[in-house]
Amino acid sequence: KGRDFDFQLYAGSCETKPRVAIDMEYTKTNSTVNSDKPSMEGLIVKYDFNKTLLGGSNIWNKNTSMVELCQITQLIIPDPLMVITEDIRDIDIDFDMNVAFSIGVGLAPATITAANDTTDLASYVEAYQCEGMGTSNLTADLAPNSELHLCIKSKSTDVEIQSLNTMVIKGFDVAGAASTLPVIATSRPRFPSITSTEYEPAGSEMSVSTRVPIGMFNYEALNASIS
Repeated sequence: KGRDFDFQLYAGSCETKPRVAIDMEYTKTNSTVNSDKPSMEGLIVKYDFNKTLLGGSNIWNKNTSMVELCQITQLIIPDPLMVITEDIRDIDIDFDMNVAFSIGVGLAPATITAANDTTDLASYVEAYQCEGMGTSNLTADLAPNSELHLCIKSKSTDVEIQSLNTMVIKGFDVAGAASTLPVIATSRPRFPSITSTEYEPAGSEMSVSTRVPIGMFNYEALNASIS
């Protein structure tokens, strides 16, 4: 407790010699907390990285989709400099590259009005009603029997859209019963006759075009909606 300490962070495994400096900017902070042992205290170290730069840095392993770091924490006497003890550990951070999202869609009489939502990879993928791939957010109402176009777009060059795995439309029919329309299943249109997908080759965007059957969803109910 009350000792001097030092901590360093490197790219890759701690087994790598010489150790490799991280090639991107980041900030680090530390604080101490009380321990249940009066003679000791805990050290909390925090690092803040710009996630949009990870893909091009030397801490990102594209083969494993993981951030790989080496952290060395030392308890020291500063003058003369002596290391009393040290903790050397590899830190591997796994990234789940799948994204789950929901687009809430309000139903007005004979119209569908879309609202946007984003995801947890959240800050990097957006979805919205559009007029087809490459178009902007559409605010106009969708009339019955018209195609519904949804655009899913990456907001970062480090995040690519490889596939849309699953998509369903949920709402209520004219009798008030819950109704679900499977649109995409195992990355394929469930009903190719009414649904199609388009992918931008570089992985920055994709779109889904489908129909919202008037026989499955009630457009006329008060505060009707689908999601």
